[in-house]
Amino acid sequence: MRTVITIDIDWVPDKVLEYTLELLSKAGVPCTIFATHATGLLNGLDRNQFEIGIHPNFNPLLNGTKKNNGNPEDVVRRLKEAFPQARGIRSHSSLVSNVLVELFSEMGFDYESNVCLPYSRRLEALPLWNDMLRIPFNWEDYLHFSYGKDFSEAGLDFNNGLNIMTFHPIHIFLNTETLERYLGAKRFYQDP
Repeated sequence: MRTVITIDIDWVPDKVLEYTLELLSKAGVPCTIFATHATGLLNGLDRNQFEIGIHPNFNPLLNGTKKNNGNPEDVVRRLKEAFPQARGIRSHSSLVSNVLVELFSEMGFDYESNVCLPYSRRLEALPLWNDMLRIPFNWEDYLHFSYGKDFSEAGLDFNNGLNIMTFHPIHIFLNTETLERYLGAKRFYQDP
């Protein structure tokens, strides 16, 4: 039995990210952080406790809102340059395809974590055709409250198997308990 904590930073201001990092550091909780942007807060973290992966956003390429965003390779390259040590990748909105997985492999990633299997009790890392691993996750804060579930119960079996939980610093900072609370605070996202 093992529980792994991951964090998708999703462009939060440094004050919000710092709050999350301090909580994890003080508790000594190992964590994989998927970064959407460069921030000095991720430099100098104890690499025995924190692994940095990248969290590219391909959504503007799909919906055409940012014509100057380039192509998927450009999006990944910008983040890989900021975090050259990154071994893992999780796309914003968990966007994945075979074409993207090939690109991830070509760009030197060891694993991708884009598949959410909510509350699954049979989580396992799966080998892909290109020597990468697919590491699914089975819990995410946003999905948990989207399901209308209470945060007093995670809905996971912590006594058996593997659990990979995904948190967002904004929900840790807000102590979000409902979707309504988050939506009410969202307009202040960049102003903690």
